[in-house]
Amino acid sequence: MSIPKTDAIHSMQVTLQRCQNLELILRFQEDSTNASLLGAKNKALRKQIDKLIIEAMKDWLEDAQEVTTKIKNANKNLQISITNVKNKKQKGENIVKALGLIDDVISIATSLLP
Repeated sequence: MSIPKTDAIHSMQVTLQRCQNLELILRFQEDSTNASLLGAKNKALRKQIDKLIIEAMKDWLEDAQEVTTKIKNANKNLQISITNVKNKKQKGENIVKALGLIDDVISIATSLLP
């Protein structure tokens, strides 16, 4: 497996970790509705990552650098939203942003599968 493919999968795993972190924050804030939404996103992303790891042994990605850049940008913005939720700044808006960013990464992962 080439380094760019490994980087793309690693970036998705970072998204998963951040998604899990946000779910945990919301559970501690007793926001079970949004935490459950994040839980579902966690499962969906984890499923796609597992599929990609299997498919990565094949030639599934022509431009790994572009994909990795998109995922890293999503992760950077996701971390900002997580920090804002943790600090209770525009919580609702940042939860919506986080969900959208996670959906973006899931969509990228899905698009890479045959």
